[in-house]
Amino acid sequence: MKKLAGLLTLAVAVCAAVLIIPTIRNAQSQVKPTADPKLTVTQDESTLEKAIDNYLTLTKGITGGISRFNDKERKDLLVAYPISSDKVPDIRVVIDTLAAEKDADGKTRERVVMVQSFYELPASAKTPEARRKLLELCTKWMDGHWSPGGVYVDSDGDLAWRTAINIPGRDFSVHAELVYDAVARMGPFWNSFYPLMKKELNLPDAKKAE
Repeated sequence: MKKLAGLLTLAVAVCAAVLIIPTIRNAQSQVKPTADPKLTVTQDESTLEKAIDNYLTLTKGITGGISRFNDKERKDLLVAYPISSDKVPDIRVVIDTLAAEKDADGKTRERVVMVQSFYELPASAKTPEARRKLLELCTKWMDGHWSPGGVYVDSDGDLAWRTAINIPGRDFSVHAELVYDAVARMGPFWNSFYPLMKKELNLPDAKKAE
């Protein structure tokens, strides 16, 4: 009887294992791949961009990202993500990293992650009067809101906005979720700011692809 009880116990254990293993395998197959969220200072202009793109793609599920080089030597990588809406013109959020500070030997000690976008204005919105109105609108927005980090008129007379995330040293890291947060806030900002700018500058309705 003891042997039979032992065999029955073994059989139950084996059956339980057979039932549990597929469940574990199925659960493992449903686990989403993730990327290292720690962003550290790098010496080149591409490694950090790739790490950020991996995090946004694998961990956050953002799709449609486009990578391209910003120089002929193909060393300065940029990553852009499209943002579209039915109510405002489409934009692209561009992520690029820059050396924020260097040592005496030229090695980067701090690196800043720039999350930025811009909107090309028509010629009618680049007159001195239109520029004055736009700058006043940018100032009013920045006085009442903290995101994005800056809204301004660039050297071409177009609207630009960005958030800078600094990695303060080689012994420190910044979580990639901060970059995702900055990207995620770009769309809501544009949805709110564009109608104000459109009214102030009397901009035409945005054309949408049919």
